[in-house]
Amino acid sequence: MQNKLTVFYDHILNAAKQRGLTTAEIVTEILACGITGVEMDYTMLKESGDGLAEELARLGLPIYNCYCFFDWSNNPEDQSYIEVVNHLKSLNIENMLVIPGFISREIVATGDQDIITTALARAREAMLPNMIHLLDYAAEVGINVNMEDFDDTVAPFATMEQVKWFLDRLPSLGCAFDTGNFLYSEQDVLQAYELLNDRITYVHCKDRSFTPVDGEESRDTIHGRALYSSAVGSGVIPMSTILEALIKKDYNGPIAIEHFGSVDQLSDMKTSASFLRYFT
Repeated sequence: MQNKLTVFYDHILNAAKQRGLTTAEIVTEILACGITGVEMDYTMLKESGDGLAEELARLGLPIYNCYCFFDWSNNPEDQSYIEVVNHLKSLNIENMLVIPGFISREIVATGDQDIITTALARAREAMLPNMIHLLDYAAEVGINVNMEDFDDTVAPFATMEQVKWFLDRLPSLGCAFDTGNFLYSEQDVLQAYELLNDRITYVHCKDRSFTPVDGEESRDTIHGRALYSSAVGSGVIPMSTILEALIKKDYNGPIAIEHFGSVDQLSDMKTSASFLRYFT
């Protein structure tokens, strides 16, 4: 595989804070590990101004993908995706991860599975028209749009089946395959890979651990099992198996390092990059 190896900008900021270093110093460290780009929250990019994108490019770590939140389940009239796509295009950012909205936590808190299932289904249907329009517009200007398996019960695209629901209806939508989020939904990641692999256009390499980490809050699965962050290749997700499968299918898309919540982001970024360089 010849892949771009990226990392979340959030991890760089946290590493700088944890180590008492500047972001530029952290960037220098991770560039030496073979990391070549960043994943960034679009809200952060917008609030920071274009100077942030320009500075990262100058440092040799351009923004390769923005993840963008919308609220189409509650606000279907919102067409801000046009502004977002135009902005990404102006900065030569080629990829967009769309997070089209959620149901309310009050609904999930009822514990009534029929009510929750109905709300999730209605939310997906409400999101679909804007997803169609977004994909059409993004295609016109040359932006790739992907959707991931999001690790939250309020997300109507948390499970492999829910992601496939969108993929089946949106032929130009790519699957951003997050290796660690299916475990949150208590699903087998290898089964998810088999179901979705023909639509994978982006990969988030997220490992998970069941071992508590001092100073880190757990992310509990839907069955209440406590998950902790892990450097890629050091946790319970079968990362080697997944990456070997991607090699066999000649996957040449981006590989993103992800471990939100890590209490030592710099060390984990280096360990993750070292593991992934073997496959990329």
